[in-house]
Amino acid sequence: SQYSGVDFAVVLSNLTRIFLKHAAQYLRLPLFIPKTGHSLQHRAVHVMDAAGAQFYLPYDLTAPLLYFLAHRSSHSAFRRFSFGNVYRARQEGTIREGFETAFDVVCSASATAEQRAIEDAECVRVLLEIMSEFPLEGPGSYIVTISYMDLLDGMLQAVQIPANRRKELHHAILQSSILERGAAGRKKLLQMCKTLEGVERIWEGLNKVWEAQDKGLLAQ
Repeated sequence: SQYSGVDFAVVLSNLTRIFLKHAAQYLRLPLFIPKTGHSLQHRAVHVMDAAGAQFYLPYDLTAPLLYFLAHRSSHSAFRRFSFGNVYRARQEGTIREGFETAFDVVCSASATAEQRAIEDAECVRVLLEIMSEFPLEGPGSYIVTISYMDLLDGMLQAVQIPANRRKELHHAILQSSILERGAAGRKKLLQMCKTLEGVERIWEGLNKVWEAQDKGLLAQ
């Protein structure tokens, strides 16, 4: 990488400058989060204290923020950024540790659809500024993955998935990285979706995603 020799502190300093420009505040949250069923879906690293209480280490920097917000009776709109280590459990029992940067915009409950769309656009703007701050040469220098639940929901609606069944399919698709290709993966998806009508079209879409990954057009 052309930035392999750049001081890590300089990178964090430049990122902080961009986030502050967009009125975000640095917010560092507790490392340990009480264990939930949701944490089991993300191969989180679980630990237990001397009293037997179970916790998990953050698998991304969004999980601590969601826990923080869930335990507040109310909150006003705000923007935050954070840096920190994240952890994922490997199948062989080891722990994979990484370092992440997060920029989040939390809207108020009364925000309109237009206001939320503006905030979404600003997140994209922040991403573009970061890419401009650290330009890379050559094709495919950056791979950008966008997870936008409204767009995903619209796609499921387009293939006539009933509204009351989309939530479970959201999870199945977001977990597609752990599905096997071929007949075994298709069978697992059918089990996750409880033979949901439209699975064949979803499976076709997943195969297109894998094909793009094989061609180097998407991140693995």
